[in-house]
Amino acid sequence: MNGLVEKVYQHRNDYILIGLTGKIGSGCTTAADILTKKVDEIVLPEINIGEDGRDDLRKKYIISRFYKSNWSAFTKICVRDVITTFVLNNSFNDLVEYINAAIPGGLDINFLKPDYDDKRELNNKFIEILAKRAEKQEITTEHAEYVYNYLTNTLPPFTTTIKKGLSAESYREFSKAFQLFGDNIRKSGCAINDTFDSVNIYSLANRINIIIKIFKLYNKRNNKKNYFVIDAFRNPFESMFFKERYSAFYLMAIKSPEEDRHDRLFKELNLNKTQIEDQDKKENPDGSPLESRDIFVSQNISACIEKADIHINNAGKHGTGNFNELKGRLIAYVSLIQHPGLITPERDEKLMQIAYTAKLNSGCISRQVGAVVTNQHGAIVSIGWNDVPEGQTQCLLRNLDHLNSGTDLKSYSDYEKLDCQFREKVQIKLETFKSREMLKGRGLAFCFKGFHNEIKKDKNQVHTRALHAEENAFLQIVKHGGQGVKGGTLYTTASPCELCSKKAYQLGIKRIVYIEPYPGIAVSHVVHSGTNQPSMSLFSGAIGQAYSKLYDPILPYKDELKAFHAPTECTETVIT
Repeated sequence: MNGLVEKVYQHRNDYILIGLTGKIGSGCTTAADILTKKVDEIVLPEINIGEDGRDDLRKKYIISRFYKSNWSAFTKICVRDVITTFVLNNSFNDLVEYINAAIPGGLDINFLKPDYDDKRELNNKFIEILAKRAEKQEITTEHAEYVYNYLTNTLPPFTTTIKKGLSAESYREFSKAFQLFGDNIRKSGCAINDTFDSVNIYSLANRINIIIKIFKLYNKRNNKKNYFVIDAFRNPFESMFFKERYSAFYLMAIKSPEEDRHDRLFKELNLNKTQIEDQDKKENPDGSPLESRDIFVSQNISACIEKADIHINNAGKHGTGNFNELKGRLIAYVSLIQHPGLITPERDEKLMQIAYTAKLNSGCISRQVGAVVTNQHGAIVSIGWNDVPEGQTQCLLRNLDHLNSGTDLKSYSDYEKLDCQFREKVQIKLETFKSREMLKGRGLAFCFKGFHNEIKKDKNQVHTRALHAEENAFLQIVKHGGQGVKGGTLYTTASPCELCSKKAYQLGIKRIVYIEPYPGIAVSHVVHSGTNQPSMSLFSGAIGQAYSKLYDPILPYKDELKAFHAPTECTETVIT
């Protein structure tokens, strides 16, 4: 019977694919390195449950026992090394010429020349093997071993050489070059060509995917489990590529409090405040894919974090941490991937999952956000999502054609129907959609705030039609005569803006749990002021579909344990 149980969990145990994402300095590489360790290399404090034991300790105890019997080291695939394989497709002279033309002031990369041609020759063989696998031709185990050794042993030191050379003065130079290479690969399939063709958007993701397939052949020969960690995703469409192809794929966001992250960048990479801000701006661009095709090919870490399945915090300033919390979280979630339902979710996970589900009710076409408010005892008082006031029509359900033709008049305001400048803007937008066939049935929803700000040449947030999720949750309490929330907690799938932070403060909220910091002064100016400051907690936990996949048991635990009972002889008593 126990063999049947192992068979049930076989797919969960044989194949795991983890993608990491996070801002620079958050600790993605540290997390990847932890996952590559063997079980006897992972050192964590022993868990002792005494008379004052708590449930969180009991959960850690269960995970501790499980991972020591089931852990397998992951194979790391570094995205920057995969980018290097694209760089090596080009001659050294072509590379130098491109860099000098593309980067103001150029970069001195002559230090690469002695090693470049040798690595390029090895890279050509690597590309040939990948091409065979992509065309579904048979490749040998020797080919697989070559690819594995090239990517895990030969190439990383060469990428490090590039990094050290370009970052002699600042990490920014190395980052600048590789960001440019990555953008170009998604545009053209070539590291030094920025000619855009949409067929190349997934060039980098496709290469990683083929590498994984070849690594599986290598693992089969060497009796290793197919556990892979990709360090790290910077583009949300690439993480989506894997999420849609592999049920065993989990995107993990590694996050740190901003002050800790900045401290690491300052002390480890010698970046000043301006350089950190410039780096963050590059990794988290403004706008949407509809406004610029570059958004499809550029880094956008905020969007990656928003789509993450699991959020893990890595707090601590430079040189102060032993990473035990990070190790413990990684081990716990790998254990849950292997054996769903091994432990139950934390309170923050349960409540944030409700907020995550609530956000799907939002009709906002820019971003959906959900919020949950609890009282001081942790009981849910209210749920909200960003949406228009009751009685008005959600933006997703409105249509430029209907506004233009006078159809469905109740869905549009008098301003939208009568203002001359606004009507002119509607006509201009409709002109851009002359060929309706390309929409393939999609409705022409529009953002009023975006239209109005374009007309007024402004960026005023007050013109949004929607209430923010946190604001809506607070108003529901008033609307339905609910109880007070003083001493309670606010959970939000984003983080509160200045206005919502003031409302939370006024209501006596004592803790705010959020997924991603709001890009403003809400925390420094509103929350961190006065005598009743709420605490701010970065969310850590599983969310969305991953929440169900990790915590929904495959078998009832009682039945699972019953299958491991030792068989016993039964004697039948006959009563005469």
